[in-house]
Formats: sequence, structure tokens, C-alpha cells
Amino acid sequence: MKSVCIIDDDSIYLMLARRLITKYNLSNSIIEYTDGREAYSELKAVLEGGANLPDVIFLDVNMPIWDGWDFLDEFVKLNLSHYPEVYIVTSSTHSFDREKAATYAQVKRCITKPIELQDLQEILS
Repeated sequence: MKSVCIIDDDSIYLMLARRLITKYNLSNSIIEYTDGREAYSELKAVLEGGANLPDVIFLDVNMPIWDGWDFLDEFVKLNLSHYPEVYIVTSSTHSFDREKAATYAQVKRCITKPIELQDLQEILS
């Protein structure tokens, strides 16, 4: 079972994603952060402590403090041999987000909010 990290400032989205993942037993480990800087700091500390990063990161791009792009720009500098799968989750329909996401090797794809059960099942199976 894959471990999950959700980085998003939308409390309703966080609740929905957590509820779907839990209800359908798609992960036994979910961690949540509400901004990119907090997520980066905590995940870096996990690495420095010798623990494993989550298998999958669902990342919002529009957040205060550090947005998803700020997070990714710093995250890729960790120079890991293996990165979690990153899925950009956005309510934006602008092609800019998809084009920019494609420039990061760690990003698997973009998903439009609200996230659907089918997407979660496909990613976490």
C-alpha cells in the first residue's frame, strides 16, 4: 500500500481526499501540509532522520507562502536517487500549469480538482 502526502491549503479538498483514501482503504499513511514551505521543511527533516518519504505526493500549485512550484523547485534540489511520484492537483484550466508540470521529471501528471475516486484508485493501486 502506498503512503501519501497531500500538500494543499484548501481544507475542504483535504477533507475530501482524506475521506476517499480512508474509506476505500487506498493508503494506510496520509500526511498533510497546508503550504509548500512547511511540507518541504518537514519532508527534508524526515529524510535527515533516516525515514522514507511518502510514495505519492498530491501537490496543489496555488497556495500562500510557498506555492507548488516553489516546493518543487526546492524539492528537486535534494538530488535523491528516487523521488516520490508527484501529481499536480489544480482547479486551474490554464495550460500553463500543465506545460510547467511537464518540465519536472518528478511530476507524473496533472489532475483537475476535485480529485475523483477513479484517479485515486489508479494512482494508489
